[in-house]
Amino acid sequence: MVWSAIAILSILISSAQIDGRIAAIKDQSVTIDRGREAGILPGEVMDVYQTERMKNPQTGEEYEREVRAAGILVEEVQDRFSTGRVINSLRPIQVGDVLRQRTHNLVRSVSRTQSYLYADLTSDGVKWIKPGTKLWVFRRMNVIHPVTKRRISWLERVGEVEVAAVTIRTFSARCVITSYDKPILENDLLMPPEEKEKRLGEIHILNISGDKLLLNIFEGALPNAELVMMKEIPDNPDERFTLAKIKVIQVYRFTTEVQLLTPQHKDKLFVGDKVKVYQY
Repeated sequence: MVWSAIAILSILISSAQIDGRIAAIKDQSVTIDRGREAGILPGEVMDVYQTERMKNPQTGEEYEREVRAAGILVEEVQDRFSTGRVINSLRPIQVGDVLRQRTHNLVRSVSRTQSYLYADLTSDGVKWIKPGTKLWVFRRMNVIHPVTKRRISWLERVGEVEVAAVTIRTFSARCVITSYDKPILENDLLMPPEEKEKRLGEIHILNISGDKLLLNIFEGALPNAELVMMKEIPDNPDERFTLAKIKVIQVYRFTTEVQLLTPQHKDKLFVGDKVKVYQY
């Protein structure tokens, strides 16, 4: 499981946009080779990434992946270059290292007992995340669709934390892990619970047979995936929508067969209905 997560993060990070490189380093001060013309703004947080090679201890296969090395707070911005300071360092940084804007609150490190973790916050996150704030931990997942062969990415919730302390100077937080379904890893994402939903598609019911539904194919339709299907009822003021849990049984070339896990909703679903599908 750990190695699959590393491979996924490697694919996602390596395809990310490069927002700059380190041009010079003096003590904790860093010069960035991008400035105002590239959209760099004072006060934003950027992460330093380095490339390293790793070997799978089970297969012997070698991987090349990028790892976060440090966080940089941009302080002064000129037209074509910027300066900032190192706010947290995971490993020594070098001239030429890649810089990317920090767009999510990220797990920096986790205790061996999975009892607490340290997080690196975005410039927006440090404004609203306070002691007592409850956050959900998500992991980016990435698979190849068995039919369309397209790469599909989604967020899978792996745990929950409660913020214990926030250090504004270093844009970081210490969090207590309150629960987890899978071991929390470095670079997992931290988000408020209200951002948990990921809409997978807008689809139609093509056929109904017992507790089986036939739907047009939609992104995220993977065998055995358990999803939530929502049907809006605009003409009913007392019940605006109905929710039903479904499980993907089989993915065909143009359709998807699912099983209705909440049969009490069957009488509210009809052939031709337009529904939305979410993954929680």
